[in-house]
Amino acid sequence: MILAEYYLRVFSDNDHQGNDVRVALLSQPPLLSQWQNLADRSRNLDSQGNPQTICFIVSSTSHNEQKTKSPLECRWYQGGREVQLCGSGILAAAYVLEKHLNIALPHSLKHHHRTIPIERYDEDKGVEHHSFALPRFQLNEEAIPATANQWFQHHPVQCMSCGDEQGYWIIEFSTPITELIPDLKAICATTQRAIIATSALAPEGYDYSLRYFAPQYGIDEDVVTGSANAVLASYWYQQRKPQTTDHTLPTAFRALQHQGTNSNRGGSITLRVNESQVWVAGRVTELE
Repeated sequence: MILAEYYLRVFSDNDHQGNDVRVALLSQPPLLSQWQNLADRSRNLDSQGNPQTICFIVSSTSHNEQKTKSPLECRWYQGGREVQLCGSGILAAAYVLEKHLNIALPHSLKHHHRTIPIERYDEDKGVEHHSFALPRFQLNEEAIPATANQWFQHHPVQCMSCGDEQGYWIIEFSTPITELIPDLKAICATTQRAIIATSALAPEGYDYSLRYFAPQYGIDEDVVTGSANAVLASYWYQQRKPQTTDHTLPTAFRALQHQGTNSNRGGSITLRVNESQVWVAGRVTELE
């Protein structure tokens, strides 16, 4: 059933390791029981010691059909669980489609009932990136939770939510994001939302920094999280909304995601935001 496998690194640059993703090309759509067997392949750790991320692409039986604009089905798994939206997996899939299946971009991927546009995005510096688009997220302003001080031992300056009770907290801090010390037990005990912690304090060349925590779902702290970056870009777009009447023009951000306090554990993300969409872009390279 598995035709080929590719080992990639996503959201890396010269200073940050990015996220490891394994892409497996399937010859046919698996049965439900077969999906679970495939999911078990993601229970191992990757080369950086994090839960392994695997993207499965269902290849068309016809090579000619692959080159049409029909979306290719894909699913993502991490630590044995299906991930509903995996930005690293999407970019890895876009790279494989273009570089190994010779499918021209822009194209699209299909995950259950969601269709995700993908394209190649070349930055001004001539570095090739791949990117995907999502609708801009609706955020809700919230009072800072009373338990937030327990989560990180720092007091937030602002808080918003996205989605339902199993969605996201977006919490902004005035301190450097690497100074946060997460209490994972307190997070698990008091909220079902994943937490995107962010700060306007960031190294030169970046607009903001972030860290991502979802211990309730087996991810104590992720290295780089493309979907969370799409949510956070909507937040910073609201905070720094351009003073223009043409809201179709994109606002560009560069975000630096950290994992822990290690300076090279994390990744670099480029984002373009307008009133309706968020494009998330990052560099993809092949591992030896």
